[in-house]
Amino acid sequence: PEDGPLLTVGDAICSFLKVPDTSTRGLASVATSCIFEKMGFVPGGLAILITGSIFLGSGIAGLENRKSPVDLKSLVKMGFGAVQPRAFVGLLTPSASTKSLYLSVVFSNIWQFVISLLYLAYNAVLTAMLVANEWDRFGETRKPLRVTEPQGLQRSTYSASVPLKYGIPVILSVALLHYTISQSVF
Repeated sequence: PEDGPLLTVGDAICSFLKVPDTSTRGLASVATSCIFEKMGFVPGGLAILITGSIFLGSGIAGLENRKSPVDLKSLVKMGFGAVQPRAFVGLLTPSASTKSLYLSVVFSNIWQFVISLLYLAYNAVLTAMLVANEWDRFGETRKPLRVTEPQGLQRSTYSASVPLKYGIPVILSVALLHYTISQSVF
């Protein structure tokens, strides 16, 4: 575009109003269901359920390998966040090898990295949903555009990619998740 990059929905609308796109004139929109069918989309709730089941199954398998009881009563008795000798990643004794130490450190911290990547993916999906919602609301009611460089009645963009009413709960949830993981993997 001549005016600069399209960073927000408002920038795009402003640009489209100034210079209409002639190549898409008369073409209809694509239904979301058509896109999901072509991609083989798995709904988010199902993906979370599958991932959680894999983690739970691998945890129970690890307990079975250590000859620990895995019935529900024994798992509840272990407690959440309680220090258990069988919960340690590796016994870091003077006789432990350097390789064992490095593997323990990597295993303990890889979960923090995974949670950070999941947060980035979740933030990208949330941002896309909020942008789509903002775009959709422009068709319902008239309101000032949210643009990078406001002029007149236009509003400036968010300093973060999502509004604070969404961003703060997500950040607090991720911080709590990081804390619980740091307490569960020793």
